Amino acid sequence: MRPRLGTRLVLGVALLAMAAAALFGYVAGSAPAGNRNPTATLQDFPGPHQITFGQNVAYSATLTDTGSSNFTHVTFSMTRPSTQVNGSTVYANLLYASCDTDGTFEGLTATSYSCPEIAQINSGATAKIVLVWQTQSAPAGASCAPPTTTCQLTTTSKWIIKEGTGHPGSAGPDTFPAGPVVTGLLLQPDPGQAGGYPIAPCTSTSNPSLATNQALGTTNPMSTAVCAPVVPQGDVLSPGLVVTINERSGHTNENGFTDVSEICIPATGQTCPETTPFHFPSDKLATFVFVYDNNAFKPLKITKMYDNNVQVSSDPTQDPYCNTPVVDNNNKITTVTCHSSTNGPWRGG
Repeated sequence: MRPRLGTRLVLGVALLAMAAAALFGYVAGSAPAGNRNPTATLQDFPGPHQITFGQNVAYSATLTDTGSSNFTHVTFSMTRPSTQVNGSTVYANLLYASCDTDGTFEGLTATSYSCPEIAQINSGATAKIVLVWQTQSAPAGASCAPPTTTCQLTTTSKWIIKEGTGHPGSAGPDTFPAGPVVTGLLLQPDPGQAGGYPIAPCTSTSNPSLATNQALGTTNPMSTAVCAPVVPQGDVLSPGLVVTINERSGHTNENGFTDVSEICIPATGQTCPETTPFHFPSDKLATFVFVYDNNAFKPLKITKMYDNNVQVSSDPTQDPYCNTPVVDNNNKITTVTCHSSTNGPWRGG
């Protein structure tokens, strides 16, 4: 059994209540000012809450007007998600903002991003903004800031009502913060886990949506690559899909003999573990590529695949189906390519 890395940790200096909230990728903040006390939230949802260096993470921010008057001239800003690598601060890059209509990101600076002003939020209404950031790839031999052993991506946000009442005796503006939100970062590539939020469809398995470590060996007997050919279209608040991979040892009640690859691609706006899987259309099935180290499983040979503990057909008219395993005797590996409309646990046998 291989050790698993990537347990999410929260900031050690945070207050206990905030640390508990950050553990679930969700922090709400409210700074009462005058007669205004809206609810501000920031969360890495649909996330995922743990991503691989070089992959994307999605954040959702909301401001709910719980009062009786409308809010006018409202702005939202967010610090660029950052982590400490080899003693230096490394910032994520902004890929998407639902509040940006032309993709120019005019409000982006070296350390933060500000959305264009919202003219008005009506009483009882909730403003929602989704931003997708891409982490930078980790340099070789990367280490994270002590005392943690897992890298952490951290960000905060704030909403500002320019036409605010401010504190007694002042003219405003009113500021309502949320955060910090802490997301776990998996060093790239992790031998058994991966996470990301692709917002562009995968067009080739040579450039997959997500993959675990492809370098096989004694401590890494298999690798998994996921190619998601479809992402949501026309939904500004759900521009991508959560994709996670978790490779683990098999259980005695599971058919097959290799390690198990649990692939999670939940429905739009949901996160892992999903309640409803995303369904790819029949003409654009997701592709999963499994590569096994033959030495790790000999004398057994991989001749079939199981999905959700059910043997998968080799008939391409079926869903799911798998191509015939390809054995590379020179490199002592076996590659199996499978196609499915949904996710699930996969195992070779």
